[in-house]
Amino acid sequence: MTVTDTRPRSTDQPSGRFILEDGIEWYRIDDYDLLDPFLVSVVTPTDQWMFVSSSGALTAGRRSAEHALFPYETDDRLHRAGGRTGPTTLIRVGPEVWEPFHPDTPLDTVRRSIAKTVEGDRLRFEEHHPGLGLTFRYTWAAADRFGFIRTCQLTRADDLDGITVEVHDGLCDVLPAGVELAAQQTTSTLVDAYRRAEYHAHGIAVFTLEALVSDRPEPAESLSSTLVWSRGLPQPTVSLSESQIRRFRSGRNVEPEHRVTGRKAGFFVTAAVQVAAGNPIRWSIVADVERNHARLAELGAWLATAESPQDELAEAIDLSRRSLIDVVEDADAIQVTADRRTTAHHFANVLFNVMRGGVFLNEQRVEIEDVERFMHARNSMVAPRFAEAVSGLDPVVELADLKAAVRADADLSRLVSEYLPLSFSRRHGDPSRPWNTFEISVRGAGGGFATGYEGNWRDIFQNWDALVHSFPEYIESVIAKFLSASTVDGFNPYRITDDGIDWEMPEEGNWSNLGYWGDHQIAYLYRLLDASDRFYPGALEQDLDRVWLSYADVPYRIAPYDEIVADPKSTIEFDHERQAKIEQRVAKLGADGRLVPSGDGTGVHLASLGEKLLVPALSKLSNLVAGGGIWMNTQRPEWNDANNALVGNGVSVVTLFYLREYLELIDRLLAAGRVDSVPIGASVAKWLEDLHGVYDAHRHVVASDAIDPADRRSLLDGIGSAFSEYRDVAYEAGPGGPVVVPVASLREFIAAVRPFLDQAVRVSRRADGLAEAYCLLHLDAGVAHLESLYEMLEGQVAFLSEADVGTAEVVALVDRMFAGGLYRPDQHTFLLYPDRSLPPFWEKN
Repeated sequence: MTVTDTRPRSTDQPSGRFILEDGIEWYRIDDYDLLDPFLVSVVTPTDQWMFVSSSGALTAGRRSAEHALFPYETDDRLHRAGGRTGPTTLIRVGPEVWEPFHPDTPLDTVRRSIAKTVEGDRLRFEEHHPGLGLTFRYTWAAADRFGFIRTCQLTRADDLDGITVEVHDGLCDVLPAGVELAAQQTTSTLVDAYRRAEYHAHGIAVFTLEALVSDRPEPAESLSSTLVWSRGLPQPTVSLSESQIRRFRSGRNVEPEHRVTGRKAGFFVTAAVQVAAGNPIRWSIVADVERNHARLAELGAWLATAESPQDELAEAIDLSRRSLIDVVEDADAIQVTADRRTTAHHFANVLFNVMRGGVFLNEQRVEIEDVERFMHARNSMVAPRFAEAVSGLDPVVELADLKAAVRADADLSRLVSEYLPLSFSRRHGDPSRPWNTFEISVRGAGGGFATGYEGNWRDIFQNWDALVHSFPEYIESVIAKFLSASTVDGFNPYRITDDGIDWEMPEEGNWSNLGYWGDHQIAYLYRLLDASDRFYPGALEQDLDRVWLSYADVPYRIAPYDEIVADPKSTIEFDHERQAKIEQRVAKLGADGRLVPSGDGTGVHLASLGEKLLVPALSKLSNLVAGGGIWMNTQRPEWNDANNALVGNGVSVVTLFYLREYLELIDRLLAAGRVDSVPIGASVAKWLEDLHGVYDAHRHVVASDAIDPADRRSLLDGIGSAFSEYRDVAYEAGPGGPVVVPVASLREFIAAVRPFLDQAVRVSRRADGLAEAYCLLHLDAGVAHLESLYEMLEGQVAFLSEADVGTAEVVALVDRMFAGGLYRPDQHTFLLYPDRSLPPFWEKN
C-alpha cells in the first residue's frame, strides 16, 4: 500500500514516480495541479471509451460519441468544465465546506496527485486537505457488465481522532440516451427541454428523453436510458438537480428529488459519515448508457439481492483488466527491462498500436465461416468458388493451409491474402482531434471479439508495420492489402477497411481538400518488404512474376504536367462520371467494384507482384527534383499535416531517403535470380522505358554535387511529361495487358536512377550537421531552384534509416539533435520541428 503525500508543497514543480498498490502498478504525478490541464484516456477491452481532463471533467460512453454518458466536447472545453461536467464532491466539516479538486482552490491549501495504472485501465485523483486532516480520492474504471465505475474513498489522518462529516457527491450533466452528437454540440438547450430524470426503485436513477429530439410529424419515442446508481454511503439522500449543490454549499440540507424534467440533471448522494483513522469510508457510483427496460429490470433485481455489490464491482474491474492484458500480450506487450519507465512505455506503445490497427487473437488460425463472410462482402461473383475450394478443410484452419488451398485461383488467392482477422481495432479519434470521428465495434453477436478494422491508410499501416513483427505469418497478407489498394498512378486511397477501400469525396463546406497523401507510402512498404525478406528469405523473389494483385480505381485525375507547373497547388480533379460507374459495379459485385476492372469488365484487373512494386517507385521517380527530393504535387503533404502549406512547392527529402533504400531492396530481389522476367502492363512498361530514356539523357546533371538549375528543370520536365503521358493512357484503359520485361532491363533502370538518388543523399546534410527533411521548389522560366527549410525530425529519422550511414555518422547526428532546436529538455523528447520564434503580427504582411 502507498501512503498519501501529506507534506507541505515544497516546490513549484510536479514530480512523477511509479508506485505499487494492492499488486497493481501505477504511475503517479504529485502536484499535477501546477501543470496546465491535460487529457488522459482510460482504456477498456470492450466498446467503452473514456477521456478525462486533469481538471476532473470527462466524457465517456460506448461505441461512439453518439452514445455518450457526458457531453462529447473538444479537449479545450473539457479542461474548462471541471466541476460542471462529470464528478463533483463537497464535504462539510462543521461550518466549513471542502470541495476537492475545485479549480479555484488556492495552490498551497491542498496537495493533489493523479495516477494511472500502467495498463491504462484506471485513473485516480487524490486530494489531501492538511487543515482538515482528510484525504479524498476517487478512481475511474470500466467493466462491460456494469458500465463506468467511480470508486470513492475518504480517509482520516492516522494521528487524529474520528470526525463526523457530511458528504455530497455525484455526477453533473448526465446525458440521457438518444442524444445525437450534433444535438449535444449545437442544440444543447433544446436537448435540455426534452430531458427527464427519474429515481427508480432499488436506488437507480433513469435518464431519458421525453421523446427523441425531432421536428418531424411522426412518433419518436425514446426507449433507451442512461442508468446511474450508488452503493456504500449509509442511508443517502438522492437528488437529481445541480441546484442541490448550492444548497449544500450554503449550509442547508439537501432535499430528496425523484423527478427532474426540462433541464440538465445529475445524480447526487448525500450522507453523514463517521471517518476514523484506519477506517476509510468507501462508496461507488456506477453509470451506463443505452440501457433498455430489460436491463433496468435485471439491474434492479440484482441490486435487491446482491450481498456485496462493491465486491462484485471490484471483481468486474479486475476481470476487465485481465481481458485487456490478454489482448495486448498477444502482440508482445509483456516485456520487462530493468528500466520501469521503458517497460511501461513499451506496454503503452503496443496497447495504442493494437487499438488503432487491431491484433490477431487466434494467432495464424482463421475461421472458414468468417473468411466466407469476407468473400461475399468483397466479390459476390468469386465467393461461390471459395466454398468449393475449401470444402475439404476444417472449420478452423492454419492460414498457410488456406492459402495453399486457393493458390491456383488468382482471384481467390488475392482475396484470401487480403483477409486479415484483426480484432480490437477501433476507428480512432478523441477530444483533442475531434475531426477524426471514432467507432468501437469490438464485440460480435455472441459476445466475443469481432473481426474487423477501419482506419486512415497511413495510420493503419503505421500500426501494422510494427504488428507484423509479432505475427510474421501475416506479413504477406499485409503487403497484399497494401499493394492491391494502390492506384494505377502509384498512390493509395484515403481509408482501409475490412471490406475494402474508400476515398474522400467532394463535399460542400468541407474545410479539408481531397488528394493523395504520398507520405509513409514508400517508407512503410519498404519496411514491410524488408521484414518479409528477413522472416521468409526467398519468398518475395519467387513471387515477382505471380499475377494476383489488384489496383484501386480511385476517381482522382492528376492534371497534365503543364497544368501542374502552372498551378502546383491545384492538380487533381474528381471524375464524377467514373465515380458513378464505380457505384454501379459495387452494387453488382461488392466492395471489389472499387477496383480497376478487367478488360472485359466482368472481373478485377490483376497484376504481378513485380509490377505492383514498380509503380509506386515510378510515381516518385517521375517527381524527382535533382539534388533535393520528391516534389509534393498531389494536394496533400508528403509526410505530415504540419506541411500542408508546402503542398505544390514542397520537396520531400524524407521520401527520397526511403526511395533509395526501397530500390536497393527491389534490386536485391531481382538479383536473386529466382525469375528471369516479370509480366508488366504494357502502359507501365512504356512509362518505365520513357523514364529510363530521360534519366540516361540527363546523367550529366549529377556528375557533380553542384547542379545547374536549368539542368534540374530539364530533367523535371522530361520525367514529369513521361508520367503525364502514362496517366493519359492508364486513366482510360488501365495499366494494359502484360508484356514480358526481362529482369536485366529492370535492373538496368534501377542502375540508371541510382546516381540521382545517391547525389541527393550526399547533399542532404545541412551546415548544422543535421539532415534536410524538406525543401521548397521555385520554378521560373527554364530553371528550377531549391530553397532549404528549417530542420525537422522526420529528416533525421529517415537519414538514419539509410543502410550506408556508418556508426560514427549516427552518433554525430544524434549528438547534433540533442544540441539543436529539435530537443525539448523539459520533456526529454524531440519536437517534430523547432519551436521557432515567428514575427509578431505588426511585422507581417
